[in-house]
Amino acid sequence: MRAQGENLNAYHAMSNTMEGAVWLGSIRVAAAVDNPERQQAFVDTMRDIVSDILKVGGDVRLAWPNPPYPARGHKRADNS
Repeated sequence: MRAQGENLNAYHAMSNTMEGAVWLGSIRVAAAVDNPERQQAFVDTMRDIVSDILKVGGDVRLAWPNPPYPARGHKRADNS
Protein backbone atom coordinates (compact mmCIF):
# COMPACT_ATOMS: atom_id res chain seq x y z
CA MET A 1 0.00 0.00 0.00
CA ARG A 2 1.23 3.47 -0.85
CA ALA A 3 -0.34 6.86 -0.23
CA GLN A 4 0.34 8.78 -3.44
CA GLY A 5 -1.20 12.17 -3.94
CA GLU A 6 -4.88 11.90 -3.06
CA ASN A 7 -5.00 8.11 -3.46
CA LEU A 8 -4.14 5.02 -1.48
CA ASN A 9 -2.73 2.63 -4.09
CA ALA A 10 -2.32 -1.11 -3.75
CA TYR A 11 0.50 -2.94 -5.51
CA HIS A 12 1.71 -6.51 -5.59
CA ALA A 13 5.49 -6.54 -5.43
CA MET A 14 8.38 -8.59 -4.17
CA SER A 15 9.08 -7.88 -0.51
CA ASN A 16 12.41 -6.17 -1.13
CA THR A 17 11.66 -3.97 -4.16
CA MET A 18 8.94 -2.09 -6.03
CA GLU A 19 10.63 -2.91 -9.34
CA GLY A 20 8.12 -4.76 -11.49
CA ALA A 21 5.28 -4.02 -9.06
CA VAL A 22 1.76 -4.66 -10.38
CA TRP A 23 -0.84 -1.98 -9.60
CA LEU A 24 -3.97 -3.63 -8.20
CA GLY A 25 -6.28 -0.81 -7.25
CA SER A 26 -6.75 2.60 -5.75
CA ILE A 27 -9.07 4.46 -3.41
CA ARG A 28 -9.25 8.17 -2.64
CA VAL A 29 -7.49 8.86 0.66
CA ALA A 30 -10.37 11.09 1.78
CA ALA A 31 -12.72 8.11 1.53
CA ALA A 32 -10.41 5.78 3.45
CA VAL A 33 -8.34 7.72 5.98
CA ASP A 34 -11.23 9.14 7.97
CA ASN A 35 -12.75 5.68 8.27
CA PRO A 36 -10.35 2.98 9.54
CA GLU A 37 -12.89 0.22 8.87
CA ARG A 38 -13.19 1.28 5.22
CA GLN A 39 -9.41 1.47 4.86
CA GLN A 40 -9.06 -2.03 6.34
CA ALA A 41 -11.78 -3.33 3.99
CA PHE A 42 -9.79 -1.95 1.03
CA VAL A 43 -6.58 -3.58 2.31
CA ASP A 44 -8.40 -6.89 2.87
CA THR A 45 -9.92 -6.77 -0.63
CA MET A 46 -6.54 -6.13 -2.25
CA ARG A 47 -5.01 -9.00 -0.24
CA ASP A 48 -7.85 -11.30 -1.31
CA ILE A 49 -7.21 -10.40 -4.96
CA VAL A 50 -3.51 -11.27 -4.65
CA SER A 51 -4.36 -14.50 -2.83
CA ASP A 52 -6.87 -15.47 -5.53
CA ILE A 53 -4.39 -14.73 -8.34
CA LEU A 54 -1.66 -16.78 -6.71
CA LYS A 55 -4.03 -19.61 -5.79
CA VAL A 56 -4.82 -20.16 -9.48
CA GLY A 57 -1.33 -21.61 -9.91
CA GLY A 58 -1.70 -23.89 -6.91
CA ASP A 59 -4.05 -24.82 -4.12
CA VAL A 60 -2.27 -22.88 -1.38
CA ARG A 61 -3.68 -19.62 -0.05
CA LEU A 62 -1.31 -16.96 1.30
CA ALA A 63 -1.00 -16.27 5.00
CA TRP A 64 -0.61 -12.52 5.46
CA PRO A 65 1.53 -11.11 8.28
CA ASN A 66 -0.45 -9.43 11.01
CA PRO A 67 0.42 -6.66 11.48
CA PRO A 68 1.81 -6.12 7.97
CA TYR A 69 5.50 -5.46 7.54
CA PRO A 70 6.30 -1.76 7.10
CA ALA A 71 7.91 -0.63 3.86
CA ARG A 72 11.61 0.16 3.96
CA GLY A 73 12.25 3.84 4.64
CA HIS A 74 13.24 4.71 1.07
CA LYS A 75 10.21 2.82 -0.31
CA ARG A 76 7.61 4.54 1.85
CA ALA A 77 5.01 6.86 0.34
CA ASP A 78 6.30 10.10 -1.00
CA ASN A 79 2.80 11.60 -1.31
CA SER A 80 3.64 12.76 -4.83
